[in-house]
Amino acid sequence: MKTRIYLVAAVMALMLTAGAGSAMASMTYSLTTDNCSGGCNPGAPGTSMGTVVLAQNTAVNPTGDVGVTITLVSPLKFVNTGLDDVIDFNLTGSPTITVDNFTNTNFKLDSGTAGSHHFDGFGSFQYAIGLLASLGSGAGSAQPSPLSFDVHASGLTEGSFTTNTTDWFFGVDVINTTTGRTGPIGSDNGSGGTLSGGGAPVPEPASILLLGSVFLGLTTILRKKSQRSA
Repeated sequence: MKTRIYLVAAVMALMLTAGAGSAMASMTYSLTTDNCSGGCNPGAPGTSMGTVVLAQNTAVNPTGDVGVTITLVSPLKFVNTGLDDVIDFNLTGSPTITVDNFTNTNFKLDSGTAGSHHFDGFGSFQYAIGLLASLGSGAGSAQPSPLSFDVHASGLTEGSFTTNTTDWFFGVDVINTTTGRTGPIGSDNGSGGTLSGGGAPVPEPASILLLGSVFLGLTTILRKKSQRSA
């Protein structure tokens, strides 16, 4: 009888773990390089001006869907200063992508195919997010932080985001709304890419609680049976 109960417990544990939602790792990149004329960083040189966080949208697709959230420190805002675009990045394998779910509808994907988008001081990137042309450029086009959007491509994961040929992960065009200075900031291979949240899928808290309840119940049954046998 005990062997059967232990077997049932093991099977239920496997089922619960397999059916549990997953909390995947996220990647956080720090925007520490300031290529603005005169400097945009409101803090000390070399300190972070914001972050880019990548997180797999497992509820949508185990692979193929990555959420991107870019948060700038105050008083920085996104802006179009006349560069090709506002946010640039590269992807391993140069896939065709789509981008949606912008939290600010003034942003758009400029091209879903890998190309060459120049970003002053950072070389060129394959993919670019821009502002609507109707917003113009300069201070009048400034957009608040944070900004989130989803990137879709076959097999896409957080690790698909990679450096360009000059070793930069991301370029972001910004304005310091206090000083009026504008220009690109970015994350290089040494200042970003911090893995957080683990890496392997783990059961959600609710699933862990349910699993614990199952084992508690089985333990109680075993104890009662042992007492009857004594």
